[in-house]
Amino acid sequence: SMFEKAEDTLQIVLERTPQSLNYKCQLANIYIAQNNYDNALKIIDSIICENENYIYAYALGAKASLSKQDLERAKDYAQKSISLDMNFAEGYYYLAMVRFEQKDFEESIECMKRAIMYDINNASYYGKMGEIYKAKEDYKTALEYVKEAESISNSEEYRIMYKELAVLTRKNI
Repeated sequence: SMFEKAEDTLQIVLERTPQSLNYKCQLANIYIAQNNYDNALKIIDSIICENENYIYAYALGAKASLSKQDLERAKDYAQKSISLDMNFAEGYYYLAMVRFEQKDFEESIECMKRAIMYDINNASYYGKMGEIYKAKEDYKTALEYVKEAESISNSEEYRIMYKELAVLTRKNI
């Protein structure tokens, strides 16, 4: 499949340039896409051992851990990324997702606000914020965030969410 070809290609590239942390992250991303989280996390941890300040490895570790439902580990990776750069939007995003999974909606919203503040053009952050507010049953606020996501990306996914939230908002007025 395409994943196997990508994995094989990256393995060849890594044999030639074993010091490339970026290629290692790309390989870990392929493992995440294949739901092979343990292999991804092994690579991510080896990257962090090589360079403890490589912030994208922490974000990737949070992504893999969150996908694996290892919330404590995801939280740890996200917090370490934020400690390296307090303006790192992706770190706040993953911390918000951990809090969302833990049903701590208020903390999730605060973290997501920071993610949006540091990356204001990321439609997926607005979309996730809409999901958080929807889970809180604050449909009006959810609608506002999804509307913003749709205006940034013009995505069909956000149009569908917008329509659903508009119906829910009208029902609750």
